Order: sequence, then structure tokens, then C-alpha cells
Amino acid sequence: MTLVGRAGRSIRYRSDDWVRGLNKVTPHWPVPPLTAPVVACCVYREVNAPFVRRMLHQLPDGAEVRLHALGAVPGDLERLTLSAGPGLRMPLLQSLLDAAPVAPDAWVVVFDDDTDFARSGRSAFVDVAAAAGFDIAGAAIDVRQPRTFPHTRVARASMARTVRMVEVGPVLALSPSAVAQVCPFPGDSGMGWGLDVRWSQLPGLRHGYVDATPIRHHGAVGVDYEKRDETRRLDDELARAGVDSLPDMAQTFERWPVWSRRPPWL
Repeated sequence: MTLVGRAGRSIRYRSDDWVRGLNKVTPHWPVPPLTAPVVACCVYREVNAPFVRRMLHQLPDGAEVRLHALGAVPGDLERLTLSAGPGLRMPLLQSLLDAAPVAPDAWVVVFDDDTDFARSGRSAFVDVAAAAGFDIAGAAIDVRQPRTFPHTRVARASMARTVRMVEVGPVLALSPSAVAQVCPFPGDSGMGWGLDVRWSQLPGLRHGYVDATPIRHHGAVGVDYEKRDETRRLDDELARAGVDSLPDMAQTFERWPVWSRRPPWL
């Protein structure tokens, strides 16, 4: 299938990708690579080491990687694994950020150990997030992949979208402005439920999903940990935000189509 953009140039899609609603095409307009430093953090299980290895090849060039192993440390990941042992996601991620100074102009990328980008090679996720002016950015989830909210699914013919709330996983990018406001992660934040609701209330931060770089989520959502405390934290955050239910947070506002040079909100 071929669409014609505003500049008269054609945008080609593989027909099966179009039918399945994927957006794995090269962006119509080139997006400049991010020049700021990137710190990428992940808490992983040995069984998911293959996905972590794939993500390491998809992160921005020169990204500083900090890993925490919940169990055994594979030999090839030992150099990047700063700590090991049991624990909950958000405190462990904060311990990785505390392990060494984070430059004030750095982006922080957090990724789950059971995810990777749908396209091989270096991902433009952070590049597009920066070009879109996002402060809290999520990588949209490919079709037919486990997800919690419908607005996290990749949108067709879209570079990126502004939303009310970006889910705290599975792949998250925080701009320097966001890092200054949301870090350190609260010590009682557990697996992170409700943090995204809290962050949606912070002033001056733009939230959005990047559709140009969809991810695959290889595990079921939230099956490996106790949810009682997580649910309580989430309910508390919803009450503070004055929101009746979590689906009310799953809103999309504006879309940056692939045939536009710049996002409409900029």
C-alpha cells in the first residue's frame, strides 16, 4: 500500500504490516539522533537474558548500561551488572541510578527484561521522543502483544502521540527535566504501580508514546509478583489525582503523522 504525503512523496507500507496495524517503516522525515548522554537501566532475571542482550544492541550508541540481576549473572552480562539479589523493581532501579552520578543533561531509559524493539538494530526511540518534545515517553507496544491499556498499542501511520499518562513500563524514557522531577523514585514504590498516575499530575512535563519504534512484550503482564500492595498504591494515587478509574487515564490527545515534518504540538 502507498500513501502520498503533503510534500507529494510516497510512503510505502508492507501490506501485511498495514493490515496488522504495525508502524515499522522508516520515518518519512529524518529524525536527528540524540546527542545527549543516555543512562539505561534494567532489572533482569537470568531466564530473560536473551531479551536483555538484544536490547543492548538496540540502545542509543554510547548509552551507559546499568543492570541488576535478580538471580544468577550470565558471564557476558557480568561487566554491565552492577548489583545482584532479590528486591522490587523501582528501588532496585533507583539503586542503579545511585551507583554513579547521572549527568544533568542525560536521558534515563528504563526497560523491562522481557521486552525488545520489533525492529533489529539501533532503535530511534529516544531520538523520536526528544524530537517530539516528550519528557516522559513510552515505546508503543506492537500488536498482538500483552499490554495493560489500549492507548499503549502502536498506532498506524504515526510517529508519536501525546497522552495523559505514560505507563511506568515496559520501556520508558525520561528527559533531563523529568529526571529532575521524578527522581529519586520513592523507596516504597515497589513495582511502580501508581507512579505513572502521580507523574501525570506534575506540571510542565509532556507525556507521549513513540509509535515509530514499537516494542514486543514477551511476558504476561504482572504475573510474577504479589499485587495486593501494588493495587493499594495505585488506588491511593488515583484518589489523590481525583480520578475514578485507571481507564480514565488512558487518553490520547494529538498525533504526529509520519508524513509531517514536525509534531503539531511544536
